[in-house]
Amino acid sequence: MKLYSFLIILFTIITSYAQNDTLPCIKSEVFVSDRMPHWVEGNNSDLIKLIHQNLNYPSDECVQGIVILEFTVDTFGNVVNPKIHRSISGYIDKQLLSAIVGYKFRPSTYMNKRVSSVLSFPFKIYLKP
Repeated sequence: MKLYSFLIILFTIITSYAQNDTLPCIKSEVFVSDRMPHWVEGNNSDLIKLIHQNLNYPSDECVQGIVILEFTVDTFGNVVNPKIHRSISGYIDKQLLSAIVGYKFRPSTYMNKRVSSVLSFPFKIYLKP
């Protein structure tokens, strides 16, 4: 439900900007997919847990917080263009960026055709006792 609300709001914003002649034209399409991309070996929550378990925490930094990793899953299920939208440590960012590209996903579908789509994964980073 949250996803649909977000997409409706995003579509409304894009439409209002597209009607203004002073802003550049937006060439990408926004739509609600029939099936969102998911990790081929399980669900996305399992993948987040797996990556989180394999993170090495920096020994010289006391960092806590939430890191937001965003990436595109292309029509072949490959991870492309990963980026960090919310960072707490460059060391952790590098690990997340290099880890996510090694995983394969089932791509989104729209009207029974594969389409690329963007995913965001949150990682809660906290000090271990």
